Amino acid sequence: DLGVGQVVMPGVEEDLRAVARWLRKRPRTPPVRLIPFHRLAAAKQAPLGRPYPFASAPLLPEGAVPEAASLLRREGLEVLE
Repeated sequence: DLGVGQVVMPGVEEDLRAVARWLRKRPRTPPVRLIPFHRLAAAKQAPLGRPYPFASAPLLPEGAVPEAASLLRREGLEVLE
């Protein structure tokens, strides 16, 4: 079965609601797996000479992923742990 991976970043609550609205319009609403944001990709981009656009993005506060899961569940989506 198809599932959706969604990165959770600070301040993206409205984006998560938009994702939920879009997913609910699908013929079959797929479950969502939340992926916590981190900056580890920055080290991979530097040797390739690519700028990393999220290098200065704030890290996730404690509890952000459970809050995002709760928001998506309230929007009617299944959230995988």
